[in-house]
Amino acid sequence: MKPPADEDERTTDVGMFNFAASYRAAAAALDELKLKSTHPHSPTSWLYCHAIELYLKSHLRAVGHSVSDLRKQYGHNLTKLGGGYEATGGILDDEDKEVIELLAESDQPMRAKYIVTGAAFSQAGIPALARTANSLHESVRMYLKGKGRPVR
Repeated sequence: MKPPADEDERTTDVGMFNFAASYRAAAAALDELKLKSTHPHSPTSWLYCHAIELYLKSHLRAVGHSVSDLRKQYGHNLTKLGGGYEATGGILDDEDKEVIELLAESDQPMRAKYIVTGAAFSQAGIPALARTANSLHESVRMYLKGKGRPVR
């Protein structure tokens, strides 16, 4: 069997969905461990943030955006990704919109990866991140299934 020839063939909507689901599952498992460390929520937060970004990108791939489009038009900008998701038929409930906005405004994904000291900032809590990741998992899964894509 010949390997996929280009980036769009290698990075599919279902592949992104499955990758997002893996990050979501890892976040949920890590949260259950109730780690005793100085920053126990940071890794869990980052995993959920990454899952949310990948679910949004999976949907955008499914509606026809190329990998290059995602990189150039959206990058890691959650505000743009959420807007693109809604503009192409994706449904976000009020909490999902609030979480995505807070992630973007606070740069929470980067703050979860790297220590930031100084002024206080607001960020989405783990339960809210989990609910948004779960909500996107279900809505993107149903969208992909509706397009006949092989998802569980």
